[in-house]
Amino acid sequence: MRTVDDYEAIRGAYFLDGLSIREIARNLHHSRRLIRKALAQAEPDQYKLTRPRPAPVLAPYKPKIEELLEESDRLPRKQRYTGHKIYLLLKQAGYSGSEGSVHNYCQARNKKSEKSRRESPLFRDENVHCNSLTFVQNHRTLTNSSFLLPAW
Repeated sequence: MRTVDDYEAIRGAYFLDGLSIREIARNLHHSRRLIRKALAQAEPDQYKLTRPRPAPVLAPYKPKIEELLEESDRLPRKQRYTGHKIYLLLKQAGYSGSEGSVHNYCQARNKKSEKSRRESPLFRDENVHCNSLTFVQNHRTLTNSSFLLPAW
């Protein structure tokens, strides 16, 4: 995996030293493809998993966690389940894994639900159409016709 320092060295060699892509690839022992990528963007891409990691210990308990989190969403804010509380409930049900796995799963699930909430109609940027508006500015009456107002 390439670091920010590698990208900095590549960009410095190209923009400051004036070296060609081929020379940079030869000197820094990187592919020309990576050199072009580093010149196109200042920082390397974040690492992304191609598929989720298997969780053999947590997998049988995921439906229970989902159920608890859905129930938690309906509770008042101060009464909601925390990751620790969910872990304790799972431990009583026979879960033998780590608390960190439960926390990570809850956090990932909450990020997904937050993202879907943002895409709900309440968060859409819709506009309201008005035919005309009259307002006073500096003791003059101004009229504007046919414009859009944001819906709040």
